[in-house]
Amino acid sequence: MLGGTAPATGARLRDLAGLLRGAQGAHASSSSNSTSGPAPQKEAQLGQELQEAQQGQQGLEQKKEGEAREDANGQAQPVKLVLVMADGPDALQPDFMEHLWDLAELRVCVDGAANALYEACQSTDKLAAARFTPNFIVGDLDSIESQSRSFFEARGTRVIQAPDQDKHDLEKALAIIAEAQEEAMLDTRYSVIVLGATGGRLDHEFANISMLFKFDKTFQDLILLSDQSLALLLAPGKHTLIRPEDIISPTCGLAPLAGPARVTTSGLRWNLSNQVLELGGLVSSSNEMDGCTASIETDAPLLWSSVPLDVADDADATD
Repeated sequence: MLGGTAPATGARLRDLAGLLRGAQGAHASSSSNSTSGPAPQKEAQLGQELQEAQQGQQGLEQKKEGEAREDANGQAQPVKLVLVMADGPDALQPDFMEHLWDLAELRVCVDGAANALYEACQSTDKLAAARFTPNFIVGDLDSIESQSRSFFEARGTRVIQAPDQDKHDLEKALAIIAEAQEEAMLDTRYSVIVLGATGGRLDHEFANISMLFKFDKTFQDLILLSDQSLALLLAPGKHTLIRPEDIISPTCGLAPLAGPARVTTSGLRWNLSNQVLELGGLVSSSNEMDGCTASIETDAPLLWSSVPLDVADDADATD
């Protein structure tokens, strides 16, 4: 349900993106240039609108006070969180969604995800419904229902139709967010968390996972989060991952989706020592972190996945 009292984990969620990758991660020293290529003129215009919406947020400075991460030089940097709701089966998770929503500077719904948000708003009080109004709804708009669109437009949401059928809706949303980030010339790039990008149709899931590769160097962090899994991309290099133990279980995996990867790890139950991970060969699944920190060195991109605590607890209870 929407609204209500924040769970005990809520205070840690503001640091979720920063805690999951330590300062030694390759992204901390990578270039801020996007790998997705120059945006078309229309996307640039939409990016400007997104930037203006960010600047108009009320109470932003008060909300972000004390919320910081460290860069590679140990300097505090604010976490600039953008929350994207994809049109997957796990887009609305009470334990994550509500508090990430409050912490985000921008909230974007991908097409049909607005329908689930609309239904949730109908089942709660008017004050809570007003709270859950996205800044933007983006997509080809073939899934959003008319009552959902009218409801949010009346509350100030900007609905953006992007009909390009060579791009899927999550890609369109991320491209617009990337353009807004570039035009804003931010000291700290956005940390983007996408809810509902996994757990549905396999072709949709692969398309969404591919966005981790396309926007690898665009954002400070890009994380796919559902009630079943958390996924992010580890670029070639050395990484330190720090697990928020009250949110994420020790269960984890490493998948070499971009081709063979030679990997060395420490801090895992089953460590790798200069071993090759590849599809059709060895894949590190159902591994575990020994504690709250793990180190991974890879010569090729790796998909890191882990499991939210509630799901892991349920699985343990059924074993």
